[in-house]
Amino acid sequence: MEKLSHIVSMNNRHIVLFPTSYPYKSREHTFLKEELKHLLNSFEKVFLVPQRCSEKTEYEVSTKIMVDTGLFSSLQNISFFKKIRTLCSIIFLREILKVGLKLDLIKRAYSVLLEASVVDSWIGNFLENEPEGKQIVFYSFWNDSATLGMVLAQSSHKNIKVVSRCHNYDLYGNEDNEFYIPYQEFVFDRLDTIFPDSLAGLNYISTYFPRSKAASGIMGVPSPGFNVSGSSDGIFRIVSCAYMIPRKRIKLFIEGLEIAAIECPSSSFEWYHIGSGPLWDEITSSSKNLPSNCTTFFKGNMSSEGIMELYEKCPFDLFVNTSTKEGTPVSLMEAISCGIPILATAFGGNKEIAELGGGELLSEDPTKEEIALKIKELNGSEKLLRYKESCKQVWKNHYDAQRNYQDFCARLLHI
Repeated sequence: MEKLSHIVSMNNRHIVLFPTSYPYKSREHTFLKEELKHLLNSFEKVFLVPQRCSEKTEYEVSTKIMVDTGLFSSLQNISFFKKIRTLCSIIFLREILKVGLKLDLIKRAYSVLLEASVVDSWIGNFLENEPEGKQIVFYSFWNDSATLGMVLAQSSHKNIKVVSRCHNYDLYGNEDNEFYIPYQEFVFDRLDTIFPDSLAGLNYISTYFPRSKAASGIMGVPSPGFNVSGSSDGIFRIVSCAYMIPRKRIKLFIEGLEIAAIECPSSSFEWYHIGSGPLWDEITSSSKNLPSNCTTFFKGNMSSEGIMELYEKCPFDLFVNTSTKEGTPVSLMEAISCGIPILATAFGGNKEIAELGGGELLSEDPTKEEIALKIKELNGSEKLLRYKESCKQVWKNHYDAQRNYQDFCARLLHI
């Protein structure tokens, strides 16, 4: 695979990647830092075009990557003419017929199409400045307005290729947006390839968008170079890593942990949470209800490097994820790469990792009592020791960044 990628990369291939805000302040660093290394090895030029920027970059990227902030500038200065033209667009009017008289959804559809029209114009200007004969792949990291903009651009620039990843909320939607993703069928039917980051996502697209060209886009993490041995001092150490928002259900986990600690008074528990977010005050306040045999550590936001340092120093026994819906979380892949078994809800990549031998499953919508029962069952059990041995192999066979990103780049080069 590596040799093939090298040969094709000499064929004047350029790739233009649209993240939300990377390399500026963005959680996309967790996803993109490893992938970009492989894109650089596979394409003659890599352009990074964030839709949102700040005064300075938070993350360093290779000097070989061309970061273009022109799209961000254009999105801040959308002309009145473009706003009116979007209102009169046939695509927008058709979408209104689908959503009915729901003002919030109509506003969302308008906003997405307006931003997409700016992306379309940006791509046209970009192509005018590109030398003839270059084969260009436009790639959106999320199924968002940039994806729609690429599809619109392809209608007038037939020689370009357009692809997108999709993960969680950009595939399934969520309660906040009434599970509504504007123009989803229009986009999926026209992309050269859509890459969901879980097998569950691939099955979902194949079922509901059968005309789409979908392929597995499972990501990966590199080898950390160490194994977490687990606790040897009688303390059961649990770690979680999630943005503090309602769909992550961190408060529900606290309630389950509280029951487990109360019902196991002779056991000692430690819970470490990595990540911050809007519910920080509520969650940290809830943790104060935990009994005295359970100690909490809120680590806030941490880089991947910082997380790996924590994992190397602390003998964690279990990684927990109680999210409502997921693709394949990087946090779970990082955990099993270190030899930390998982306890996760039975959805998407969570379910796939556990069923391969990475750990134990909760139901898709668990109760606090179910969470407590699982924690009690796994605390010091032989089953947990077996998972410690098998989860590392699951990472090696299915979530190794080197293998998965080489395969992904080879697919991009042969679209």
